[in-house]
Parts: sequence; structure tokens; C-alpha cells
Amino acid sequence: MSKTIDNLNVLINLLDDDKFYHLEIISRSKETGKTYQHFTNTITPPMLIKRYDNLKRLSESVNARIYLHLTPMDSESFKLDLLKQVVSSIENKNNPIKIFNSSMIKHRKSKYWLIDVDFDLDKNDIISDDLINIANHINSLNPITYETKVKATVRTPNGYHLITDKFDLSKFEFNYDIHKNNPTVLYYNYE
Repeated sequence: MSKTIDNLNVLINLLDDDKFYHLEIISRSKETGKTYQHFTNTITPPMLIKRYDNLKRLSESVNARIYLHLTPMDSESFKLDLLKQVVSSIENKNNPIKIFNSSMIKHRKSKYWLIDVDFDLDKNDIISDDLINIANHINSLNPITYETKVKATVRTPNGYHLITDKFDLSKFEFNYDIHKNNPTVLYYNYE
């Protein structure tokens, strides 16, 4: 039986329409038994919405996950670096085709953190109360604000990602991986 993870409606609310974000479609060999495939693109939220059905079809055709980096690029440093790389590429007679994406990746400023809460679906060793406890704990950490630090909870094939604002890591009491500049699953259809 096919399962689908579709986090567009949750994640789109965390993005700024006028910013560029990094999108990756990854077909992992450990899931497909085939050679690892990787496709990247730079996209704005309106472009993402317009192309979403096509991206899902592409993902399904190669049994791939669509990942979205929630950190927008820093446009000023990106533009300067892009110009430097184009000039260097021309001087060195290199192929400039990968310059845009590689420059964009270097100039992202982390806006959100991601807490990777994995669990065994068969054992169901985590329940919604656990996610609420983790979220309440994060919200109690410095810096104290009037807004919740947990901005979204998205489903992954192995559990959940809690998308959060920054907080005091030294006081975090749970044993989960915290990623400061990693993508989260936007879409995945799997068996």
C-alpha cells in the first residue's frame, strides 16, 4: 500500500514569497536499489506552487523524495559571489552551469532549526503527547518570547521534523538530532 507525505500546506506558510529557496529531489539508492539520483533547483514560493504537481510526478517517477531548505538565500552576498564565480569561470574556461545553485547554497542564513524526531512506526514508540512535551520544553527555553518557537511539525518517512526558531541548545533535554541548516521533506510517495 502506497503512503504519501505531503507537507506543502504546512511549509508554504514559513516561506517569504519574494525569497529564493533551495529544492532537492533525491532518489536514494538504499530505497530504490538503483543508482543515487539528485536534482536541485532554486525556487520562490509562487514558483513552487505553480510547479508542484509536475515536481510530484517527477518524484514519483523515480521514487524520490522532494526536500525543501527553509532557509532563504542572502541575496546581496549571493549576487556578489555569483559575479565573482562567473568571472572566474570565464577566466578558467570552466563550465558555468552549476554556479547559480552552488553560490546560493553558500549564502543561506539559517532562519529555522529542525529537530529530527525518528521512531519505529511498527512499535509506535512515540505518541503525540511526546511531541507536545518536546514542543513545550523548547518553548520554555531562552530566548523567551511571546510566540511559540515551534513553527511547524511535519511528517517524515521515519517520524517527524519539528521546525523551530533558535533556542538555547545547552538546556535541551531530549536526545534528538538538531539540524541548523538542513532541508525537510516536502513530498514523498512510498510503499
